Amino acid sequence: MPAQLLIGAAGAAWLLAIRPHVAVLVMLGPLALIGTAIGLSFGQLDNLAISSVPPERAGMAAGMFNTTRIGGETGALHTVAIVLVAICVGAAAGAAVLLRDPRRPAASTTETPAERESLPNVTPERRNGQTLSLS
Repeated sequence: MPAQLLIGAAGAAWLLAIRPHVAVLVMLGPLALIGTAIGLSFGQLDNLAISSVPPERAGMAAGMFNTTRIGGETGALHTVAIVLVAICVGAAAGAAVLLRDPRRPAASTTETPAERESLPNVTPERRNGQTLSLS
């Protein structure tokens, strides 16, 4: 068990040392170390869960352990997804504010087609003669 901890700690330390905005392949090494540590620990945890019960209940112990482990992974995945969606929605809302034409009222339902035609045609790529960049 200590070997898995050391491998995982080395991968996490290496990942922390990487600067932002690097190529994806640069993160392959530390993520591979972390994944290896997790994979090595799963076998030992399965063995521990099964060996702690009588042999006739080994199947039940394996099923309970794997159900609990996968349930925990699912909860963690949902938490990460919620955080990422919140970040992306916030970034999209900020971009929408930047792209909105300040001369045009936001979501006006009372404007007539003639009023709509009188407003300048503003596309997301160009505004006031300038090219916009969202990066």
